[in-house]
Amino acid sequence: MKNSPLFLLITLILLSGCGQDNPKENLSDAIKFLKEGNLDKAKELVDAASESESYSDSAYTWYYKGYIYNARYKKDQNSEGQERIQAIDYFKRSLDIDSEGKYA
Repeated sequence: MKNSPLFLLITLILLSGCGQDNPKENLSDAIKFLKEGNLDKAKELVDAASESESYSDSAYTWYYKGYIYNARYKKDQNSEGQERIQAIDYFKRSLDIDSEGKYA
């Protein structure tokens, strides 16, 4: 059975999915890293989640993306403020998507 073509095909299919990023995990991990103060890793993961097809239309995603970018700005206020401007844009996007006002 282990040498059958069907077994090899199934194994390859399963292994090909293992290396893919999971947007839901990226977002959950981004929030975890935000709480731990690892803002660089939080930014990396929330950026990946916001670029995924399944999470790019979520108010939740854009709210936390704005929150993370604002936290990065607050940490380094000597910057030119680009992350603050981006944070405001992400919060606005969250509000545009959020029809229930949950993230207002």
